[in-house]
Amino acid sequence: MKNLLRITFVLIVLVILFTPKEAYASDETINSTEAISTVLPQITAQNAQINALQGYLTAQNSPLAPYAKSMVENANENNIDWRLVAAISGVESSFGLDLPTNSYNCWGFGIYADNVRYFASYSDGIETVSKSLRQDYLGQNQATNVYLIGSKYAADPNWASRVETYMDAISSYQANTQINQLPLSL
Repeated sequence: MKNLLRITFVLIVLVILFTPKEAYASDETINSTEAISTVLPQITAQNAQINALQGYLTAQNSPLAPYAKSMVENANENNIDWRLVAAISGVESSFGLDLPTNSYNCWGFGIYADNVRYFASYSDGIETVSKSLRQDYLGQNQATNVYLIGSKYAADPNWASRVETYMDAISSYQANTQINQLPLSL
């Protein structure tokens, strides 16, 4: 509980210190308290997602666990669900435990027959797959859910339901983690 309060206090101080004063020059009614109340929940939500994803991937013994922050940040940058890239890695490579040698390709991305797409690193793969999901699957076809992505991404008709199962498992992990961290008061 004390650590949560300390982290919250540090985040508030950082937001105040690093928010440019010019951001408020045009609107006299905005004050620093309002700015904190809008920024802090976003920071807290993203941190909760990162922590949940890292914990979930660690529980899966995934080499992607240290890249949870990158997955969440790339998801936010590309306006995709923060669980999607990790869930696809679950279906395609057991979260990176079974992939072509030295490919860093946990997503089955561009892999078919004897063709293997290689990435320079897990970070490169996360960035490429996240951008492609937005541009090639969600943007172009206006796909709004994993089932519409699946019809183009994979030949397996069960692919989307398997991805959705992993997305739900990540959400459940996050919910259970948050419940276990709730403070008790008498």
